[in-house]
Amino acid sequence: MRGTVSADVVADEMKTVIIFTMIVCLCEGLSERALLERVRSGATTVRALAHATGAGTRCGSCICDLKRIVRRERREAEALPLATK
Repeated sequence: MRGTVSADVVADEMKTVIIFTMIVCLCEGLSERALLERVRSGATTVRALAHATGAGTRCGSCICDLKRIVRRERREAEALPLATK
């Protein structure tokens, strides 16, 4: 059928929406998208991200997520020059 989208494509797009709108730091009300923007604008360590946003500075339950976000962005940044060659 022309013009239809598979369920897998829709599911992948929904996962992306959920991930980027997921609240990571409940204390500060910060989404993953907001934290990613800060990492991409220069907060490249958990300490710098916490200082810039306040995430992880109250209860600390989001520290593991902050580490994951920073680690993932570092990997992507390191891989980017290789992909553009």
